[in-house]
Amino acid sequence: MTSNNNYRLKVNGKYEFEVDEQALKDQDIIAIGQDRYHTVLDNVSIKSIVLTADLPNKMITVDVNGVEYEVSIEDSYDQLVKQMGLSANVVKKLSEIKAPMPGLVLDIMVGVGDQLAEGDSIMILEAMKMENVIKAPAEMTIKEILIKKGDAVDKNQILINLDS
Repeated sequence: MTSNNNYRLKVNGKYEFEVDEQALKDQDIIAIGQDRYHTVLDNVSIKSIVLTADLPNKMITVDVNGVEYEVSIEDSYDQLVKQMGLSANVVKKLSEIKAPMPGLVLDIMVGVGDQLAEGDSIMILEAMKMENVIKAPAEMTIKEILIKKGDAVDKNQILINLDS
């Protein structure tokens, strides 16, 4: 039995589209370089560049034929959790921020003592030539920053300690 995942895409916070996994597989999408793609849809040539990818928060910024779009992605699981009303009741208690992937620290946007709200940008981590914005998964206060701009980090390396 194969499962066919459905995705809900929200573009620029206002346009919603649903796409299933098979429809994505059926597209003639060709990688033409690092983070660059080409496809033909309804006899129209489309060139796209992935500008940033915030994978933990399922957000990407993409340039399509010269126009920039922010896209949030929900898979079937995300949609089910939301439909059940569970996402609003989850309390996230963290003591540290870890690197979601190996990469290079391009920028750190916080300082010790900063109080952050969920979704606030913490840093930019470059991985495979893509800039990934690491965001606060919950309200938090920065206790200690263990890395600096220009550092290479490993996956799951502790980057920041938080006040409990």
